[in-house]
Amino acid sequence: MKRRILVVDDDDSVRRSLARALSARGFHVVTAKDAEEALKAALEHRLTVIIMDLQLPLMSGSEVVRRLRTLGRSADVPVIALSATPEDASSTLFQQVLTKPCSVEVLVGAIEAAAKATNSSAREPTSKGVK
Repeated sequence: MKRRILVVDDDDSVRRSLARALSARGFHVVTAKDAEEALKAALEHRLTVIIMDLQLPLMSGSEVVRRLRTLGRSADVPVIALSATPEDASSTLFQQVLTKPCSVEVLVGAIEAAAKATNSSAREPTSKGVK
């Protein structure tokens, strides 16, 4: 099954070029230009990873992630910040923080690492009820 990536960026050319590059590498890409579209996409799709710009109109990328964490389906989806202002990223909200411009190879590596970390943590047995 293809990994489904949500790319959130208000810059049309950045969003389109990321979508093209990730699609060419075998990912299924969903895009959003703002917070509203990002939240809607997160509810509609089973996402593997979210690539989030921090500087969005009306709501910051960090605030979008805070809201995503309250949605059942997207609460545990890893989010990678991709921004020209990486210093604005909270380390507690993002799996990784990348600076624009970023090579596709670095971005793909971050996606693979985030997906792998999520998959391995999902397979770890819980210790609930074990003494």
